[in-house]
Amino acid sequence: MHGLIQKDLYSIAGSLKSLLLVMVVFGIIFIPQSGGISFIAVTVFMMSALVISTISMDDFVKWDKYALTLPLSRKDIVKSKYELLIIF
Repeated sequence: MHGLIQKDLYSIAGSLKSLLLVMVVFGIIFIPQSGGISFIAVTVFMMSALVISTISMDDFVKWDKYALTLPLSRKDIVKSKYELLIIF
């Protein structure tokens, strides 16, 4: 399970840096205007989109076929995506 989360973190490492920059800009814009509520909403949306992008990357490289040969259940694979979202 830890390896699945680590794989996703490695695959989005480049995007994560630019996403953090965008989050800082949104924080500067939204926090003074609305007290942080809209910043939290935008943050949740962006982090959810990041997890969805890991799913699409896995689909693009056909990682799911390989994952089924590993000693992991499908529940473990799905559970790792939810845990990634919780980490973010």
